Amino acid sequence: MLFAPAPTVWRIEGHTLHEVTARPGGAPEAEGLTSDTKRSGAGADGSEFALLLADAGADVVCEHGVVAGEVRGLEIARVVVAEDGSAALEVGVGRHDREAFAMVHGDLPTREALASVIATVRENRRAGAESHPLSRLAEERWVRAVLVERPDLVGCARLAPVVPLLPRDSVKDVVPACLVGEDLDGRAVVVACSVGIDLDLVPTAAEVRAHHAPAARLLLALPARDDSPVTRRVAARLRHPAEVVVLPDDWRSAAVA
Repeated sequence: MLFAPAPTVWRIEGHTLHEVTARPGGAPEAEGLTSDTKRSGAGADGSEFALLLADAGADVVCEHGVVAGEVRGLEIARVVVAEDGSAALEVGVGRHDREAFAMVHGDLPTREALASVIATVRENRRAGAESHPLSRLAEERWVRAVLVERPDLVGCARLAPVVPLLPRDSVKDVVPACLVGEDLDGRAVVVACSVGIDLDLVPTAAEVRAHHAPAARLLLALPARDDSPVTRRVAARLRHPAEVVVLPDDWRSAAVA
């Protein structure tokens, strides 16, 4: 159990309560192209598309067998495998945007399509930009992208992203974005990034630490406005408490890419 005292969970069946016994979840795959990605039919094509995404300036990620490109934490394209096993790179932010982009710009070469979407995302996903849906989606992953380049913002020497324990169904899903690495003293560390008040932050972060580095320090990285007493109280209830690290106000301008 990750909390002390451990919470008790009950399941209702008819008029009877049954205590639920926790069981460990499956460990997620490492970030990058994986054997499961290849078996899904995205193998060679996935590798080719990954190079295309990287050349266009996107970060290439693979989560739960899906190869995608991100810009400042926001998905801008993904490799989609058809029923016949063929793979294609679809450009756009989320499924509906990819479908709309294909209908409106279907004749646009992939490289040009990527360049157009990436430029739009970068313009709206930057410090000082006006409020826009592109700046509000997946902000926790934006923080993660910044900390990969600037681990010093949370007192770390190096950090690398890890795959969420469960797949996201949509770019609108809010899921703490986590990293593993070392702090400035060489100690193992797990960092969970969040923007807004997310009651799943602490339990999700604790589960990620349990999977990747059970003895590591656990840091919760979030903006000052989201440093809630509730988050700190829940973090203190962990058997190995987490530490809250408040991000500087200009964290959005800290990334280079």
